Amino acid sequence: MASSNYIDIFMYLDEGFRIKLEEHVKAHPFPKITLDINEQQINRFPRLNPKESEEVSDNIEDIIIFTKVASAKLTEPLPSFMNLKEECKNNAALEQSCLEISELFINKSKSIITALIGHSIKIESLKQQGNSKELEQAEASKVEYRNHYECLANIAHYGSPYFSKRGVEFSKLADSIEREFGEVAYWESLAKSNYDYYVGDKNINNPENCNEKIVD
Repeated sequence: MASSNYIDIFMYLDEGFRIKLEEHVKAHPFPKITLDINEQQINRFPRLNPKESEEVSDNIEDIIIFTKVASAKLTEPLPSFMNLKEECKNNAALEQSCLEISELFINKSKSIITALIGHSIKIESLKQQGNSKELEQAEASKVEYRNHYECLANIAHYGSPYFSKRGVEFSKLADSIEREFGEVAYWESLAKSNYDYYVGDKNINNPENCNEKIVD
């Protein structure tokens, strides 16, 4: 693993999944009761304004398809790296290999969870070395990485519920970006789309601010 060029875990769906689902629904439309129940559930969100409620009604079929795609992503199994973390933590002989693996996970992976595992492995390896300066930098880098994607996620979820007409449109754009560039790029796309949607609203953060380091 230490000599690998990249690591990938498939937390994203093939584009064909959505396409086949859309084709199936076109040939076999949802029953009216399904459309009505989903519309009622979405309209329970207090942040939905009258214009958005009307958009939900006009696009409920697309929104249901979107929620099914999102649900399918969430059911993808998470890989366990516990054995790897424990081996790097307890086996000093693998220290250099573990550091190389950590850099691979941090810099050459597409998923947030893999990058966070990489940061954790690097921190544990540096603890064994007793290098306080590099350890402090590694811990700060992990915090900055977590703050970055959490900042983007907060912007992406600003305003009306994510399961909306604009959520459908933004997701279709972001899904293709995630497949090519990874999960952080996915959240960058969603945040930028939502920020542009709420242009002029002073309560939404600019995604560019998510790149700023937090100074204590």
